[in-house]
Amino acid sequence: MSTLLIYYSEDEQIRDLCKNTYGHNTDTFEIREYFDRSPAYVKTIGSYLAITGKNTAIEKNKPDLQQYDTIIIASPIWAQNPAPAVNAFLRANNLKSKEVIGLLFSGGGSLAFANDVLRKRILLAGGICKSVVTIPKKSLIENNMSVVSLALQKAA
Repeated sequence: MSTLLIYYSEDEQIRDLCKNTYGHNTDTFEIREYFDRSPAYVKTIGSYLAITGKNTAIEKNKPDLQQYDTIIIASPIWAQNPAPAVNAFLRANNLKSKEVIGLLFSGGGSLAFANDVLRKRILLAGGICKSVVTIPKKSLIENNMSVVSLALQKAA
């Protein structure tokens, strides 16, 4: 079984944990925006885009999704929604018949709404949403957890 971890993060520690997957036959793909975003952007414009379900401009390169059995899509939660870059990725890619696990990194607050939103967006992209898992960002970083192991274990 081959797995692809697709992730977006403005947090260097989360980015490092996603890049350094281990213990699985897993490839990684980072969703990258055209422009670097400041923390002020995330709290203002980024949050507005997340709440309204809008996209942001992402780089055009795409992974070959056909070679993977399982896809994990990881995103921070911005204003109780997945990040706009993840919206852009899901709208630009066809996940038809792919088993998809959503993984959300939270800073706290209500999580159920973000889970539902990501689940619906995965379905709209044609994916078969096996599960959406949320974990506090602080816990993930402090325990140096394997992002892939966590997603697969919690989705089982």
